[in-house]
Amino acid sequence: MHASLLHGSAPNLSNKSRTLYISTYYAEDAIELSPNHLPSTLTHELVRGEASGRVRCSSYDMQLPEVPKGTSFFAQQASAEK
Repeated sequence: MHASLLHGSAPNLSNKSRTLYISTYYAEDAIELSPNHLPSTLTHELVRGEASGRVRCSSYDMQLPEVPKGTSFFAQQASAEK
């Protein structure tokens, strides 16, 4: 899911929990700069193509992303609202 993707839903007024499903895709030759805080058994599962055993690199510097203190969307939203 892209961070700028407009998404949302009405409040859950039932006594049943709401399921969340997020799929993410990235290039086979790209690697994470920080660990996934919600790991899955399907992490790094190749969907299409063949494993190259290589990593794509570019010659520029960038700051590493901040590691979140909470892993839920609700914790992320609450900290962003402050």
